Amino acid sequence: MEVALSSGFISSSHFSNCFKEYYGLSPRVFRQQAAGS
Repeated sequence: MEVALSSGFISSSHFSNCFKEYYGLSPRVFRQQAAGS
């Protein structure tokens, strides 16, 4: 939530939707892949 609001998004869901549209993955899946899970 802090990242979303600090980045100028109006909500965490808006951030998540934009992130998924750009990267093709949800932030959760992106973090899991980055952690190697």
